[in-house]
Amino acid sequence: MTDALPRSETEAGQIDLASAFYDVMFGEKNTSTSKLNDVETEVANRLVDLLNNSDELVSLIPPLSQILTQLSTMLREDTASISQLNELVMKDVGLSAELVKLANSPIFRRSDVPLADTETAIRTVGFRELADLVSRAILKNVVKVKHIYFKLFGQQIWNHSLACAVACKTLGGDFDRSEAYFLGLVHDIGKIVIFRCLVDAFANTKLMAKPGSKLFRELMTTYSKNLSYQASLEWGLPDRICDALDAQRNDSQEGLGLVLHEANLICEVHMLIGFNRLDECQGLEALLELGISEEKARNVFAAIDGMLDP
Repeated sequence: MTDALPRSETEAGQIDLASAFYDVMFGEKNTSTSKLNDVETEVANRLVDLLNNSDELVSLIPPLSQILTQLSTMLREDTASISQLNELVMKDVGLSAELVKLANSPIFRRSDVPLADTETAIRTVGFRELADLVSRAILKNVVKVKHIYFKLFGQQIWNHSLACAVACKTLGGDFDRSEAYFLGLVHDIGKIVIFRCLVDAFANTKLMAKPGSKLFRELMTTYSKNLSYQASLEWGLPDRICDALDAQRNDSQEGLGLVLHEANLICEVHMLIGFNRLDECQGLEALLELGISEEKARNVFAAIDGMLDP
């Protein structure tokens, strides 16, 4: 791990959270150049095409599992019995296994005899935990992208999305907590689309340049927010989720959009602290400059550190 950033680079207005975040994602620091290299230019052009052509965009947005989407809707609208939910859960082998594993974890296990059936597991963990588990299963299917050069990118997106889900749930206040959790999970789908474009650029060309410029990382931030919103519309997600993702791309900070904005900033700082790019004092100072109190940040830090391994 690298040393924490010097104090002079973390004074008010000088810390670039998004750029440092991508340093972690790509495993190296940006070159701070304002010029795009060949790979970056190809990806940037591809993203412009995607945002102007919905049919092309659909090809890079992973489809949602119908079973998981149906389960999510039933749980959100509270329209199903345990037996009806169980019937759907059993149709997804991966979800069934994760559910039984969760029910047998120390936090839920009530006897020495391990649970083995999904219906009892649903009764044990409850609808709210099941909703969060379904949300994680939905994202897990979407994040399945592999490439030898960016082997850590998908894992870091997954980790960040889980952390942001926990942060949104922690900061959600009067909002539906399962909905806030789901929002945190899906808010970075645009980065997955960009990642797929990067993989395609390397697979289809002889280009060897790596994505490292500051300008490209700034473009990724802007484009990913727009792509996340477009994906939410394509998937037919609830209006409140779509509105919050719309607020994210327009820097509108109110309602669930404000929850997501603060959650994302805190999670970026938390990740940078974890990778020793910032120390905790620097991170808290940076968040304070962005209008986020130390108490709020520490509450989210604690929730992320205490979250169950999915």
